[in-house]
Amino acid sequence: MIKFLKPEKIDLVISQFFSDYFEKAKYTKAFVAISGGVDSATIAYLSTKILGEDNVIAAFFPSSITSNESREFYNLVIDMLNIKNHYEISIDKFMKPYLELDESLNENNPKSKLRKGNIMARIRMILSYDIAAKHDALVVGTENKTEFLLGYSTQWGDSAAALHPMGDIYKTEVFNYARFLGVPEKIVNRIPTAELWDNQTDEQEIGLKYRNIDEILIYLFEQRLSKDEIIKLGYKKEEIERVENLVNRSEYKRRLPQAALFEEFRI
Repeated sequence: MIKFLKPEKIDLVISQFFSDYFEKAKYTKAFVAISGGVDSATIAYLSTKILGEDNVIAAFFPSSITSNESREFYNLVIDMLNIKNHYEISIDKFMKPYLELDESLNENNPKSKLRKGNIMARIRMILSYDIAAKHDALVVGTENKTEFLLGYSTQWGDSAAALHPMGDIYKTEVFNYARFLGVPEKIVNRIPTAELWDNQTDEQEIGLKYRNIDEILIYLFEQRLSKDEIIKLGYKKEEIERVENLVNRSEYKRRLPQAALFEEFRI
């Protein structure tokens, strides 16, 4: 049986990491892009806990497909944490010129949807870094270990940040940590979605529940079990191979751009 990290231990390690990082970088303010989901809400709560409400800058970057629920939960986080410096900027005005230049982005097919979603994520990244620069703040990432391992993020988009406090905890652990920090239960229980297109949900797109994904990841890469051993634990071969393929295909996202080296100490 998988034993996930207890939220008390997670908080101890992440809080120390967060504090040390800001102290060494000589920054006192954090920027957090809040989407209305559990990951960004958790990071907002963490940032406020450590730096104080006056030192956290937040933003909400809706698009035409952003739900009312996302806006409601964003405002709920802002109000509960009493974050005074916050922005709401629609990204549609930035998307429109490019959509007019390349009509293929409006086609209703998986490739066009993915391209469009990646553009949206990168626009949000640009806005995040500019707002952070305006306030002399560091951009705090909201990614978790499950997303990193699966490659379930946009390279140089939502994965771009100065630090990723939750980058070594699984999504299952994020839910527990969120509750520990006091994130409202209706945000924790919300079905995860990046809202990159209508009716999109993370688990539907990936094809598995997060709890199952996390367990397969641990069995494969931490406990080093074989596929046959994992199958005996109740998982289907295609589920294991789905997770394994996503991890292998996305390795480039977890590495800095590689250079061809000519001499050992040239760079």
